Amino acid sequence: MKQSDIKKYLISIENNKYYYYLLPFDIITHYVKNWSRNRTQEEQKVNEMYETYIEKKHLHFFLHLAFDKEEKMVCYDGNHRLKVLEKLLEIDNINPMIFISVIWESNYTDIFEDFKNLNKQSVVPELYIEQAKYSEIFTKKVEKMVNNYTNNYKHFVKTSTNPKHHILMLVLLIIILKKYMTNYQKKNKI
Repeated sequence: MKQSDIKKYLISIENNKYYYYLLPFDIITHYVKNWSRNRTQEEQKVNEMYETYIEKKHLHFFLHLAFDKEEKMVCYDGNHRLKVLEKLLEIDNINPMIFISVIWESNYTDIFEDFKNLNKQSVVPELYIEQAKYSEIFTKKVEKMVNNYTNNYKHFVKTSTNPKHHILMLVLLIIILKKYMTNYQKKNKI
């Protein structure tokens, strides 16, 4: 996707960096993908958001996108909403108008700093904020472990935009994983 492809939907430019658009979702659906540094979206949360939209015909669809030379057009914030939009279009042929913010000229640092700034108010596990400390293989293993737990103990799972009551478990998990990685690295001389 090029800037000229959606020029007619432009509504504002901020600091000559952030370009804001209001457009139908189907215009960007084939071009946008999850940023490689983002976590995998929780299916349960996507389904809850989808059901909310079906019931109330409303959900705030705002996606933060960036054009990365290596990854092309990535969504670095709003990936659960992106999955809901994909589901609405594929299953129900619903194509809502959405707001997007695009950083057209960006690099990893630009995206990472904006992601960190956007998520200051949300609890985001350190595993994703400090991605550079952890390998992609390690991150995928942690995600697999969390998904296994989620699937095996569904009655303990509750999605929330601000899961403060679960923060202790996340902190404990991070401590355990850091200790495991330190021991693993020492053992394997990494």
